[in-house]
Parts: sequence; C-alpha cells; structure tokens
Amino acid sequence: VHDDRAEPIFTCSNYASKHAGPVWQVAFVPYFNKDSKETEEILVSVSSDGRVGKWAVLKGFERSDLMTLKRTSKKMPKSAHQTLHTTIALDTRRGEKSGLLQRHAGGFCFSFEVTADPNIYLVGTEEGYVHKCSCSYNEQYLETYVAHTAPVYRVLWSPFHKKAFLTCSADWTVRLWHVDNCEPVETFYSSMKSVLDIAWSPDNPTVFATVSHGRVEVWDMFYSTLDPVIKHEPAHAVDFTYVTFARNSEAIVVGDCEGQVHVYQLCQMKTAPEHQQQMDVLNKILLKKPREK
Repeated sequence: VHDDRAEPIFTCSNYASKHAGPVWQVAFVPYFNKDSKETEEILVSVSSDGRVGKWAVLKGFERSDLMTLKRTSKKMPKSAHQTLHTTIALDTRRGEKSGLLQRHAGGFCFSFEVTADPNIYLVGTEEGYVHKCSCSYNEQYLETYVAHTAPVYRVLWSPFHKKAFLTCSADWTVRLWHVDNCEPVETFYSSMKSVLDIAWSPDNPTVFATVSHGRVEVWDMFYSTLDPVIKHEPAHAVDFTYVTFARNSEAIVVGDCEGQVHVYQLCQMKTAPEHQQQMDVLNKILLKKPREK
C-alpha cells in the first residue's frame, strides 16, 4: 500500500498471511461492519491460491479470508470440462504451464455490489465459473454461474442496475447477466481473441468497453448487441490488458503489457439517448428469456 511517499507504508512480504500465488486484483471497497453497524472501507485481494482476502492495517498488515474458492462440481459444457480438468493448467495471461491441480480454484477477479448491498460480491475463477458470495458467510457460495468455458478475467456489477453484471473471458466472449438467472441474457463476441478486460461507462447504462490482444472495442446495447459501435486495432500490435472510462471527458484509458498507457477520444460515438431510455433498453435485455443452447 502506497501514499505519496517513495516507500510503501504497508507490505505483506514479511507476513505469514500473504497469498501463496499471484495476486490478480486488489481494491478498496465499502464493507458493512456488523459490530459497529457502520459502512467502512476495506482492502480486498484475490489470488491464484484460491483465496479472497480482507486486509487489516490496524495491527500490522494481516489477511483474513472472506472466501476460500473451492473447486465446484456444477455441470459444465463438455468442451469446458475437458479443458479445465487436466493435470496441466495453462495460464493464458502469461502463456506459462503451472502444473497446478489442487482442490482450490484460482481466483482472477471480483466485484462488490455497492449500489444496494455492499456485503455481496462476485468472484471469477480460472475454471470459468462466477460465484456470488457474502461477506457474512465464508463457507459456501450464495450462487454459482457457469459463466464461461475458460478463465474469467473480469466481472463487473453495473453502476446503474443492481441486478446486472458483465463478465469477460479467455473464451473470446463478453456476457451480460441478470443476477437472478443462472444463464447469460446476452453474449457479445466479435473476434477470436481472449477478452482481457471490460469497463462499464460511468455515464451511459448501455455502454461498455473491452480490450483484447491488439484490439479495443466500445459497445452500446441501445443500438446493437451484435456489433461494437467502435473497433480499433493500432498499427503497432500490442496486447491491451486494462481499460477504463475517463471521468471528466469523452475518452477511454487503456493499458498494455509493455507498461504503456493509451488515451483514446470517443469521437465516433452516436449521440447518447436520454438516461431513462437507456435504462428501459437495459431492462428489456435483462428480462428477456436466455437463448436455448
């Protein structure tokens, strides 16, 4: 943990409670303290060691488990079952063989539901599942979604709709979910590349961005669920790994595997409809019946 000083103010490197594998996501999130009855901010991490951790900074820098991600026996498509239950696990982000087969499922990402209940969160795993969890229960999942046929790289609650979330995966797809439905309500794909990150627009409920190997896309569900409204592939091919929307301008910020940050102005976007019109379209998509397999 850093502030404006050169040296970190907290580090877990010398503590026994540190993660035993790569840490894929760290974030400060709101957390409802049952003892004080107040909402506070906590630091949460997720790792390939199969643990979602909550970090305490009052007495040293120690982790306690919010959830231990157990491998699930929930039925998956046959192709995914053959891919994920092998003795050699392939980390598609690094392109390295880990030789890892254990009873814990590696976690890649998480997202807290901050609009209604900050104790509820989602976790995406290397198995392709998304688990709905509660900070109040660390022994079992509230729900499991058979989300993808490859690792889930990002899961994100909608900032506008408490029942909607997006996922992206190495299986080339982005999927939109209604939290009460175990089947995706919509699947988005436009290339045969792993989708490494997604971001909701902070202003428009139907807009989100994605990045993959050498490709940036912006989707607007108000106009189409079949094709992105913007596609960009730079002349110098680079692996994009992160995307977010700028807060105070019509732009997206993209990071790549070489440590560079790119800023793209959204100059080709159509005029945004009224907010309620966008919410009506999002609700219509969320309430439609999932497609038959």
